Amino acid sequence: MTGRPIGEPMRRLRILASVSAVALVALLAACADSDSSSDVSANAAPDFGLQDVNPNSRRHGRLVMVRDYRTTVSAWYFGHAT
Repeated sequence: MTGRPIGEPMRRLRILASVSAVALVALLAACADSDSSSDVSANAAPDFGLQDVNPNSRRHGRLVMVRDYRTTVSAWYFGHAT
C-alpha cells in the first residue's frame, strides 16, 4: 500500500498544529501554581530607609523606607555623586 504524498497545505496545517501545541504547553507550564513563587517573604527586600536628598522631590529631607513601596513595582538606584 502506497501512501499519497502530503500536499503543501496539509504540511503547513500540521506544522501550525505542532507549533500551537508546543506554545499551549509552554503557556500552561508558565501559569502553573508553584509553592516557591507563592512565598513572598522569601523574595522580599530587607526593610531599610534612606534620607531623600533630592531637592526637587516631594519627600525632600524625609526618610524613604522600602515598606512605603512594598505593594508597588519599584526600582532602586543608588548613585554616587562627587
